[in-house]
Amino acid sequence: MYIQKVETEKQLQSTFELRKAVFCEEQGVPLKEELDVFDDLNHKRSIHIIVTEKGKVIGTLRAVNATDYVKIGRVAVAEEFRGRGVGTKMMNFIIDLCLEENVYNVRNKYFYVESQVQAIPFYEKIGFKAYGEEFDDCGIPHRKMQYLVF
Repeated sequence: MYIQKVETEKQLQSTFELRKAVFCEEQGVPLKEELDVFDDLNHKRSIHIIVTEKGKVIGTLRAVNATDYVKIGRVAVAEEFRGRGVGTKMMNFIIDLCLEENVYNVRNKYFYVESQVQAIPFYEKIGFKAYGEEFDDCGIPHRKMQYLVF
């Protein structure tokens, strides 16, 4: 398994294909809701991560810089690779990348996710804490979660 920051348009397009499979095909999220302005390789506020194994894209996520936090989202793992630690490795990779390089001045912020309710235990194992009320996003229940950086 190889994890890296997306560097090329080809890699970025590969992450979109995985996201479409996971979110649009499996979960019924409309494509117009899945892709947005942060899905541009040159966007100064977003970073995309890609995970490959034997040439196949098996995981992706993106981080977006906001005023007080770094929002991690679009966390997707290919169905046949779920439960193998891919998601945890991606999350640790992006947190470490942001901390080591102090990307987005993250030491003065926190990491934030809008987790599908069924994924809350996954994020809690990494150190995220849920807060606020449950809300609906594209017909899927979510909760806000944060990971404080000190």
